[in-house]
Amino acid sequence: MKLRNTLTRANIFASLLTALVAWISLELFLSGNLILGHFSQFMLPSEMFGLPAQLRDHGLTAFFHIGHGGWDGQFYYSMSNDVLALRDTVAHLDNPAYRYQRIGIPLIAKIASKLMGQTWVSPLIYYSTNLGLVLLATLLGSRWFQRRGRSPYLILLWSLAAGVQITILNGLPDAGADALLILALVCWYERRTALYVLAMSFAALAREAYVVIPFFAGAGAVLGWVLNRETAARPNRLPVIAHALPVAVMLAWQVYIRLHIGSPQAGAVLLTWPFVDALRYISLGLHGLHPVVGGRNGHLEAVGLILHLLLVITTGIAMLVVLRACLRSKVKHYEVAGFALGFGALSVMYLCLNHIVVNHFSGYFKASDMFLFALPFMLVVVDKVIPRALTIALTVTAAFFFFLFVRHRLNNTHWIEPSPSAQASVMDRAACLSSFDAQTTPLAITEVGGASWIARLLGRKLMLVEVKLTNRSNVAFSPTKGAGSVNVGYQWLDEKTGKVVVDGARAMLSDQLQPGQSAILTVVVDKPKSPGDYRLVISPVQELCAWFYQVNKSSAFDIVVHMR
Repeated sequence: MKLRNTLTRANIFASLLTALVAWISLELFLSGNLILGHFSQFMLPSEMFGLPAQLRDHGLTAFFHIGHGGWDGQFYYSMSNDVLALRDTVAHLDNPAYRYQRIGIPLIAKIASKLMGQTWVSPLIYYSTNLGLVLLATLLGSRWFQRRGRSPYLILLWSLAAGVQITILNGLPDAGADALLILALVCWYERRTALYVLAMSFAALAREAYVVIPFFAGAGAVLGWVLNRETAARPNRLPVIAHALPVAVMLAWQVYIRLHIGSPQAGAVLLTWPFVDALRYISLGLHGLHPVVGGRNGHLEAVGLILHLLLVITTGIAMLVVLRACLRSKVKHYEVAGFALGFGALSVMYLCLNHIVVNHFSGYFKASDMFLFALPFMLVVVDKVIPRALTIALTVTAAFFFFLFVRHRLNNTHWIEPSPSAQASVMDRAACLSSFDAQTTPLAITEVGGASWIARLLGRKLMLVEVKLTNRSNVAFSPTKGAGSVNVGYQWLDEKTGKVVVDGARAMLSDQLQPGQSAILTVVVDKPKSPGDYRLVISPVQELCAWFYQVNKSSAFDIVVHMR
């Protein structure tokens, strides 16, 4: 069967529409400066981490020069030019072992560059690799739905999703990982075993969590091999081997990483108890206290998190429906049941995402948007009808997150690189302060939650401390310098030993605070979980320099608290 003879105009249109949206997004993001050479910085590299020597030798420069950390795409692009971590790339990554777990997309980009006769992976090849995988998955996914009597445009729920578009735009591997998983699922359904093994192996290498899919499918294949009477007479080991190979490839790569680089740092742990951090950030967002995006945007983030949780929970329930259909049929479809268990395991995992992921839609939705394909795909596999209400709900969810994507990534002038003179001016002001003179005046302290059921569910005791910060120094306090920025934070100290037991989150200034000016901020304070006597200190802090109270005690507000 030749692919070109089975594609329809709808399949091609879906792929072209996805490409068009990606291209328009790139143009808007770069503010029309694509032809001026800024494309080479689409992954937002930063001087904070620096560029490996090979990339500097090819003339690449950082996008951010003033303390901003850039975005994670810079790490994966650097890895594409050093897939075995044999050069200086590790020194330019924030968490090398964690990043190198996701070598799949950088490796494919490296292979593509070699096939094109290139000596390195250019930004264009890397970007085109990610986009090309998404377009291929869109094309074949649309074809798959159409050949089974469903709308070929169902695939657009995934391919136009914010999580896919934002990771194409800035070079993260998530979009490519999703695409590889979709290609693997289509190949599995059409019994193209070799292509399934290849695509699923790269999917597991691109996003390590996806290894649960072939793992559970392989377990189901083993059960089907052993228990189904139809296969007992002539056992077929091929499905078992096909699912085992991607798991083996991923495990072998994990062994290499740990022997060559080490284990991922503690910051790579992205899970907590189910719902805990998601519900906390929903509550903070609805109250206008979101610690990352603030008031109005915080409300939108809260709505986004609610939709994310509903999508994940709906997927989990749908996988139970699929599982039931597989096990109640005359011939038990254990392999399909394994796929359902795999996606069910992912849905449980995504309910446990911690604050690092759920503090912004660009973190959690690039994980859960895969369900916009997996949910209808699995229902079709077991010949279930996709309810119209479900299609509408998925469309509304995808549209809402695309709206957030446009507001955040395509309508912000601060993505334009500052001029060299402006950078030099800011760098001059980014040094540690010589005078830590400020006054922190408490205005109100409010207990949040108390003994309510939601407070117990969240497992946290919160206080909202409203303070007035007055700049008593002769220089402005700036919240936007990265290293050297001034925020307001809190620390809990053991009253007996003076040791810091909690270093809390920051409340950011909305703008520069000039000498003599004051600003009112609300600090969201987590209470210590263990009983005892503590001292709560609320103080300005200059990041990577010093807490004001450690230099000038009169700049802070502190109070002794007895926790029962």
